[in-house]
Amino acid sequence: MWEMVGGKIEDGENSLKTIRREIKEELGTKIKTIKEFKDYNYRNKNYKVFIIKLSEEPKPNTQDFSDWGWFSENEIKNFKFALNCKKRILDYFKKNITPHPR
Repeated sequence: MWEMVGGKIEDGENSLKTIRREIKEELGTKIKTIKEFKDYNYRNKNYKVFIIKLSEEPKPNTQDFSDWGWFSENEIKNFKFALNCKKRILDYFKKNITPHPR
């Protein structure tokens, strides 16, 4: 199943520090720009979603991913996702936000 990049807040972190750390660990790059998108509650857990622009093309950590990619809205509709990741991604498209150029 597919899911989004992310992780849990560690001691001494806030959500912005966490997403910066997770992007570095999981995608091997840094965030160039970041914007809070929306908060979600799923199964009594809070998920904070950000829209980010990376400083360079990602180099995913192969220990964290068996596969990864960039997908269109229509492709995403046909994939199976863990948790409520599909809803969060499709909400992004509903907001008519222009995707960041790659």
